[in-house]
Amino acid sequence: MTDTDRFIRYAIEFEKALATDDWSALEPLFTEDAVHHVKGGGPFSVLSLGRDEVLANLRRSVDSIDRRFDRRLPEVIAGPEERDGAVWITFRATFEREGLEPLIVEGNHATRFEGGRISRIDEGISRADGERAALYLRKHEAHLLPPRTGSGTESAVLGSGTENAGSYDSVRHHARTAAQHARTTAQHADTAPNAARMRDLIAGYAAAKSRADVNGALAFCHDDFFIETVSFGLTSRDKADTADQLRGFFAVFPDYDVRVAASDIAFGEGIATCHGTAAMTMKGDFGPIAATGARADLPIFCVFTFRDGLLASERFFFDLATLCRGIQVPVERIQATLAMLRDAQAAAAAAAAAATATATAPASAAPTATATASATATVADAAAA
Repeated sequence: MTDTDRFIRYAIEFEKALATDDWSALEPLFTEDAVHHVKGGGPFSVLSLGRDEVLANLRRSVDSIDRRFDRRLPEVIAGPEERDGAVWITFRATFEREGLEPLIVEGNHATRFEGGRISRIDEGISRADGERAALYLRKHEAHLLPPRTGSGTESAVLGSGTENAGSYDSVRHHARTAAQHARTTAQHADTAPNAARMRDLIAGYAAAKSRADVNGALAFCHDDFFIETVSFGLTSRDKADTADQLRGFFAVFPDYDVRVAASDIAFGEGIATCHGTAAMTMKGDFGPIAATGARADLPIFCVFTFRDGLLASERFFFDLATLCRGIQVPVERIQATLAMLRDAQAAAAAAAAAATATATAPASAAPTATATASATATVADAAAA
């Protein structure tokens, strides 16, 4: 196992901790004297000494900052690359809250290992980004979601915004807000299936998608089922919209295949998480991007919620740069196409909402909604389990 593999394993375990709020699984991944240093970075600043303090402050950062937004969209700009004894990435993270402009943070992240365990994490962002983040949080304090009780936004180890640069624990942590979202959705579930039932639903759903069987996959899903692909910033609205997205996706990646071992599924109250691998060949065009015939193999992480004994939602996380390298398409081209799709999706959703509000036409009368959903399918589900 390489240090890059260990880094990915750490990221996956981090997501499990978020989904279950059980952080104990991270303990064996760190050395007892581990250090986490975000140099500067205003509200992201931290110097944690020792494993217990590292884990406590990671959790505090998630509770007091990440969970105050509706959504976080991370991107890997460069890496991962093993050099100078560490695994390096350059990242961009976009934080969104309804009604507010997004907060964007960019920086570098290095993870070092000793004896197969994490001994040190160092992060850094620009002074300008750190100061802008501090100002943003102060300015929009009343409009952000409240921090978890006891988390607070300041402590002996969290910075005040006057030092130079920092970021979050890792851009690979694609789902820091996944647990909050999943628990919120699960609160509305009429029934909470047991672990065996949840496992069967996930297995059946994943198997059907691996043979490009849209109807078969959605047979395991509630009528309100939706998929959110976090790295793309795209979300289907309901089961019918999800069907359109899946059909479009399979037109581009007809040999999509996912592998999740039974031992890699974890369960909480009304929540299940899993990690595995997905493989796909780009055999169809994605908008203006021509098919490359290239194949991508990448690690994935998913969070599922349930309603009435069926799947209610899926949040899917993966590394965009890894996908792009595999299918041999520049990240910038995918990002530009995704931006257009998000704009079209937002316009279609607004049109559908307006039609419903005025009751002048049924929601299905808005053709742009279906057309947009079909277009976004190319990537919106990108390898969700």
